[in-house]
Amino acid sequence: MKRPIVRWAIAVVVAVLLFLVVPQFFTQELQEESVSNLMALWLVAYPVFSVIGGIVAGWFIQDMWPYPILVPVLFLAGVWMTMGTPIPSTWFQAASYLGFGVIAMLVTALIRYRRAHKDPMEYRFRH
Repeated sequence: MKRPIVRWAIAVVVAVLLFLVVPQFFTQELQEESVSNLMALWLVAYPVFSVIGGIVAGWFIQDMWPYPILVPVLFLAGVWMTMGTPIPSTWFQAASYLGFGVIAMLVTALIRYRRAHKDPMEYRFRH
């Protein structure tokens, strides 16, 4: 495993742990806040991490193509550790996170390719 992938994995794990642990210091009722933090993590943080990982991977797709795979794998590992065997809906969520990351990676790679192969003379004569 290459070093930037390890750094990305550590950054995602630290951000997820901070997202779960830090709000616990400011709340009195731990159970209700834990569930709301977990839902916010699943519905907001993981998709954002997936898209960011896809965008980063899209710039250097040959070296960083595993980045979009990392977030769903970490999600499934976290579900497996906290709730036991993942239920089918968590597999669907992991697949959607993978889809977000792969689509972001491909769009970023396409944008980078178009910018690199754009003919400046063509733009000048068209307008």
